[in-house]
Amino acid sequence: MKVAITLTEILTYEITKEVELTSTEYATYIKTGNLPTQNDIELQHELSSEVEDFHHTSTEHYISNIQKQ
Repeated sequence: MKVAITLTEILTYEITKEVELTSTEYATYIKTGNLPTQNDIELQHELSSEVEDFHHTSTEHYISNIQKQ
């Protein structure tokens, strides 16, 4: 029997960089565990643009779906 198998691969990268936050942004992070949405998105884009292969920390593979053809 032929089946279609979907492999899901999750790559994890980790980068640490010193950035400026206002005291209000930092207080929000300490209180909620999150930055204000717009700042969070901007920081994610900034940091992800600097990720390189040496920031890779792990890879996870798993079969996420098998379907009969």
